[in-house]
Amino acid sequence: MVKILIFLISFYPTVLKAQIPLKDLVPVLPARDLVLLIPPNDPMYLTVNKNITLGSNTVVRIKLLQEVSSKLIKEGDTINFSVFEAVTIDKQIVIKAGALLTGTIEKAVQAKGLGKAGELNFSLNYVKAIDGTKIYLKPSKANIEGKNRAGAAVALGAINPLFLLHKGKNAKIEEGEIIEAYADRNYIIQVVE
Repeated sequence: MVKILIFLISFYPTVLKAQIPLKDLVPVLPARDLVLLIPPNDPMYLTVNKNITLGSNTVVRIKLLQEVSSKLIKEGDTINFSVFEAVTIDKQIVIKAGALLTGTIEKAVQAKGLGKAGELNFSLNYVKAIDGTKIYLKPSKANIEGKNRAGAAVALGAINPLFLLHKGKNAKIEEGEIIEAYADRNYIIQVVE
């Protein structure tokens, strides 16, 4: 076995240049003997799995990938986010920057007459950790309201009834806005050291 290994190591560059299949150079060896081809203490091949706890209420900063307005969106619509910056615990990345996730519009009310503001309410689904674990998130601020102009509409409506038709502002979240979200509970994430 040692002679075969020495042969392989000494002629490896030649084998690569000639593109000679390894099976043509070496007789078929049992699988137990092939393990010797990798040095037992080579750090390149050693991996250790480690469990890290991602605590509930761990902050995950996410970025909205589209503009959302109570004027254009309706309940049940999906909105898209990405993780803005990697989440690290004990110097290990547990959620990569750029990981995608979605949210769902729970409530969408357009601005109305009498200065009533529009309203948006959304929930977040999950983002995948580096080991594939689904991390469910809750947004720090899930309810967004437009500008309410009811007081001005009523006050000016006393002067001119047309002001009663004045609408409030629709609720709106700009594309690229960063929102803080939180893990909904503790999760165990497996990382490779």
